[in-house]
Amino acid sequence: MNSDTARPALHLPARYLAIVQDILRRYLPHAEVWAYGSRVNGDHYDASDLDLVVRQPDDLSRRQPDLDEVAGAFSDSDLPILVQIVDWARIPAAFREEIEAEYVVLQSTDGGPIALPREEADAGVNSDGADGLPSSAWESGQGSSASRAEVPKQSLGTKKIHVGDLLNETGGDIQTGPFGTKLKAAQYTPDGVPVISVGEVGYGRLRTHPKTPRVNETITRSMPEYLLEPGDIVFGRKGAVDRSALVLEDQRGWFLGSDGIRLRLPSSCDAGFISYQLQAHTHREWMIRHAAGTTMASLNESIIRRIPILLPSLSAQRAIAGVLGALDDKIEQNRRTAQALERLARAIFRAWFVDFEPVKAKAAGATSFPSMPQPVFDALPPRFVDSEIGPVPEGWDLGMLADYCKINDRTIRKGEISGEIEYIDIASVTVGRLDCIQRLVFDEAPSRARRRVRHGDTIWSCVRPNRRSFLFIHSPMDNCIVSTGFAVLSPINFGPSYLYQLVTRPEFVEYLIGNADGSAYPAVRPEHFATARALVPTPNALEAFESFTMPGRDLIASLERESRKLSEFRDYLLPKLLSGTVRINDAERLLEAAQ
Repeated sequence: MNSDTARPALHLPARYLAIVQDILRRYLPHAEVWAYGSRVNGDHYDASDLDLVVRQPDDLSRRQPDLDEVAGAFSDSDLPILVQIVDWARIPAAFREEIEAEYVVLQSTDGGPIALPREEADAGVNSDGADGLPSSAWESGQGSSASRAEVPKQSLGTKKIHVGDLLNETGGDIQTGPFGTKLKAAQYTPDGVPVISVGEVGYGRLRTHPKTPRVNETITRSMPEYLLEPGDIVFGRKGAVDRSALVLEDQRGWFLGSDGIRLRLPSSCDAGFISYQLQAHTHREWMIRHAAGTTMASLNESIIRRIPILLPSLSAQRAIAGVLGALDDKIEQNRRTAQALERLARAIFRAWFVDFEPVKAKAAGATSFPSMPQPVFDALPPRFVDSEIGPVPEGWDLGMLADYCKINDRTIRKGEISGEIEYIDIASVTVGRLDCIQRLVFDEAPSRARRRVRHGDTIWSCVRPNRRSFLFIHSPMDNCIVSTGFAVLSPINFGPSYLYQLVTRPEFVEYLIGNADGSAYPAVRPEHFATARALVPTPNALEAFESFTMPGRDLIASLERESRKLSEFRDYLLPKLLSGTVRINDAERLLEAAQ
């Protein structure tokens, strides 16, 4: 613990401390900031990162909403070291106790003692890049590689280098996807290999979907330069410019689409290691800040070549990628398990409520049906009656969706909410999947952050329904708010699982697409959901479906929560491994304990 009589010191040159404190004053003027870790206890490397924690002394439980902006400011600064900043209100109690054991105060709210820099001649950290440029100019891609002196070394033999310089020195290349004049939509085929454009590029992984276009061998043979190989990294060229994905072995031969850019690294690099760096939040912020375009962000080869990366020895790259890859393997296993559970629920829904297989089996003389409880089967009618959607089981009704669920019934009014919210916007939702949640102060949130959600709701993007941006809401926080660009469907007489399956089946998606207004920006309105026709089975059939499928829905939510924690742990480990704060062997032991 720090002494009350001695002024604390920090293992950081004065010129770097001045930069740090200037950023803190500009971005966190009313917060207390402590430094901890290796630059406080002396167990630091030449370029160890600086660990900071932000506190609100008047209310230690109050969360700090704008740390992403602060992290971006540190990334863009002249500092040649990484700065890791966390929120006191968000970290576990054990972590707080560890920090309290040894820290120094960088910024105080009560006039208390402030850290003094401890100059270290043996630090070996040079704040200037080549050509006399500061590190911020280096990160922006200024200065020529021909005249640049050796870049500052990190621990593990790490150096900073631009992607373009790496390719010039050791090989590799960048390929932009074929433009529309070279590959036309008319050349897409029902079969063949997937065409990878921005819609297929996720955070770290490629994801195909039913609408992913395909091309056959006629196209791939005529344009082999666009074939993807394992180890390639693909970027989205328009829109989601912060996304990039590593091509895996089973994706060999997939085709680069017009809205994609492919990076092929030299053999001196581990592509998995570089891909992990590109998933770091600081890098994704860099991509957004440096993207071209005003109305729509876009990438080009020049921007890709300016991307700064940290490059340790190849053996260290492989070791780090191995540790992080083990976490990704578990995340991928969870994803596949969740997909299998989702397929099972959809199969049961289709069998019971679309194809009416149990009723058909009973009409044919069967006395039971697999997956359906016997009392429910016994109560089924043995015959069908005509309806406006075709034959349906006798005694089952048709109605409008608005009679069985509420639509947008919890809109926030002015003055109704304050403080921090968890915000879900349209861009963060894909096909049944939530990519990220933004934590924002409500007063600073987008004006579209106005819809409350509760457990069991289904949210559906009204914009471009062909993208199928829908999501089942499971156990949300009380402060969870979604964009008004969503239609929020809250079950009344339907169970939440039945409602979700009903409004996400292919026929319903086609109904929305057919009713969307506008060509450049097709969108549906809440009334399109309200007036949609809905099949209304008997209550015992609905209850049986909920009993059968909701445990799977609960398990899916549990797997997704675990995957988010694993993802956060992975993102936390990467800079620690690069700086040497966490050694690879220690990370492997942590990973074994976590599993």
